[in-house]
Amino acid sequence: MKLKSAVTALVAALLLLACIAAPVSAVLTDTQVQDSTIMIPFSGTTLAITDYSFDREIPVYEPNEEGVLTVSITNNGAKAVKLENIFIKYYEDDKGITATKANWRNLPFTVAPAQTLQVPIPLKVGDKTGNFYATICVQTNNGSLYDLKQPFVLKVMDLGADLEITNIKVAESDYYYILTGDIHNLGFSTANSLHVTSVEGGDIGPYVTYPIGNLDADDLAGFEITFIPPQNGILTLITTYKDSNLNTITEEHQINLANHLIIEEVDNTASIVVTIIIIVVAGLIIFAIVRKIVKSKGKKQ
Repeated sequence: MKLKSAVTALVAALLLLACIAAPVSAVLTDTQVQDSTIMIPFSGTTLAITDYSFDREIPVYEPNEEGVLTVSITNNGAKAVKLENIFIKYYEDDKGITATKANWRNLPFTVAPAQTLQVPIPLKVGDKTGNFYATICVQTNNGSLYDLKQPFVLKVMDLGADLEITNIKVAESDYYYILTGDIHNLGFSTANSLHVTSVEGGDIGPYVTYPIGNLDADDLAGFEITFIPPQNGILTLITTYKDSNLNTITEEHQINLANHLIIEEVDNTASIVVTIIIIVVAGLIIFAIVRKIVKSKGKKQ
C-alpha cells in the first residue's frame, strides 16, 4: 500500500514537472487553430480569440500609417483570467511594422467565465511596403505568454497618386520649343489641383506652367510646356498636386530632349513641280526658237 502511494505521488510529481517545463506558447491542435483558441494550462482556463477586426474593411495601410486592431476574447473556462497585456507579434523580426501594446488605460482586463471582451490594439506600420505576417499575443497575470498561432496579413503599400509621363514629343517653333505629353495616374487616389512646369525652361511662350486640375486614379490627361532648351539637353519637369489629406506633393521628371525631338521632314513636292514646269517651259521656248531659226534659214535658201 505504501509502495502504491509512493508510485502515485511520483507520477503526480512528474506530471506537475512536465506542466511547469512546458513551453510558454501552447501548441494548438488543428481543431483549436480553426477555432482560434488559446489554451492556458496553468490556470485550467481556455481563452478563445473569437474574432478580430481592423479599422478598415481591407487591412491595407500606407507607410508610417497608424491603425487599430480590435480583438474579441472569450473565456470558455470556469475560472476568471486576468490579462496583463495584449499585443501583435511579427514573424521573422521584420522591422517593417511596429506595434504598440494595448491601450494601457484599459488594462489589465479580467475576463470572467463565459464573458467576451473587445480589446483595441493600436498599431503603426513602418516605411517599408509589402505583406507582413503577424499574430495576436496575450499575457496573463502569471507572466505567461500565448499567441494565436494563426497568422493574419497586413499589407503596406503606397495608396497615393502615382504619376507617369508618357507620349512625350518635342518640337521647335520660331522663338521657343514646345513639349507635349500625357500624364497617367497609376496610383489609387486623386491628384488634386495638378499642374506641370519646368525648372530650366525659362519664362517664355504661353505654357510655362500648364494647369490640369484633378486627375483621378487610372486617368489620363494631356499637357503642353513651352521652354528654352537647357545646355545639357535635359529638361526637368515638375508635377505638383495635393493628396487626399491636402498635403502638397512635388515630383521631378527628367526628360532627355534629344530622345523626343521631332525632325520636320521638308516637303519638296512643290519645288519639284515648279522645277519641272520651268524645264518644260524652257524646253518649249528653246524648241520654238530653234524652229524659228530653222524656218528662217529655209526661206533664205
